[in-house]
Amino acid sequence: MRIIAGKHRGRRIISIEGKTIRPTTGKAREAIFSIITSGSFLDENGDSILDGAIVADICCGTGAVGLEALSRGAKQVIFIDSDSGAIQLVKDNLAAFKEETSTKALRADAISLPNAQQRCQVVFIDPPYDSKIVPAILKSLESRNWLAENAVIICEVSRMEAPSLPENYRIINERHYGRTKVLILRWQTNPVDVNL
Repeated sequence: MRIIAGKHRGRRIISIEGKTIRPTTGKAREAIFSIITSGSFLDENGDSILDGAIVADICCGTGAVGLEALSRGAKQVIFIDSDSGAIQLVKDNLAAFKEETSTKALRADAISLPNAQQRCQVVFIDPPYDSKIVPAILKSLESRNWLAENAVIICEVSRMEAPSLPENYRIINERHYGRTKVLILRWQTNPVDVNL
């Protein structure tokens, strides 16, 4: 498994796939980043939402998604997982990439996050399939002040899952890749009915 694009393009990611770690496939990762670095996700200057962004990678596993975000211009990535093995794997990858200063690796329960130190413009959520915890994670992000206004949240769930979204979230894109469903959400404190 390797970084697809950006300053770390081609670098190998240390990965261990098992019961508690299921890395995002290269195909899904490439598709996700193609979506959020183009079209309506570009700002008025044509810059990606990742450029200079603070990003959270929740249920991060190997950290592949957060590392891809760093490679593509994120300013800082906070990696969160409840599994100590995953957090150690992330730390190993960060050391190999020499990205310790622009990252944090935090062992925490995704449905009961600590209070945020900084608000994130982009959040990736990739819990175990069929765990049905995405709504609880979304509520925790909101109540613990993790989200900047208009934050974009990318959720990976199994194809058959249909999470019920808390009030201030709305789906702005949905894609399927094999048995994976990717939901791209927008969080707004005062949602407006526009197409983004």
